[in-house]
Amino acid sequence: MKTKQIIYTALIFIFSVNLIGAQEKVTIPEMTDAQKHKRVYFILNYSLIVGASYAKTQGQTIEDFAKHFGEMSKTTWNPKAGFNGFIRGTVYNWESWRPSSCEAIVIQKQTDSIFQFKVPLEIKKMLGDKSYHNISFLELMSMYEILHKVIAKHLDVSYEQKIIENGNWIEITITK
Repeated sequence: MKTKQIIYTALIFIFSVNLIGAQEKVTIPEMTDAQKHKRVYFILNYSLIVGASYAKTQGQTIEDFAKHFGEMSKTTWNPKAGFNGFIRGTVYNWESWRPSSCEAIVIQKQTDSIFQFKVPLEIKKMLGDKSYHNISFLELMSMYEILHKVIAKHLDVSYEQKIIENGNWIEITITK
């Protein structure tokens, strides 16, 4: 009986070692900058989704979460930058978030008191009409609008946005 146990134990050990040895070795992926950027873009939006979802579980609204996010973010903006600073910073952010595989940002109107542009929304292609963690695409876009409005108010300007072209673009208007 003892011999059988030793044989069974030896067989189990051999099979276990073979299974462990058969695991695929992990390697570092070779990614282009465009692939990395697209991944980080998704992670940025996913992080907002997770944060908002958590806020909902704590009894807060999307608006509560976005306002809090905006209040924290506004401290990184110089209030003296005003209209032109908000335009530069906002366009810089949206361009940074835009994967290079997307269409370019389009300036639609530029005067001394109004700056309007539109940005392709790659995230719409990624998320579609599904909700992730109980947060929809429209709620995500609402968060962007609310947090930008908080920052805009801090800089004494106005921020408006609307989803256009079947949700594939966002149009942003900044006014003095």
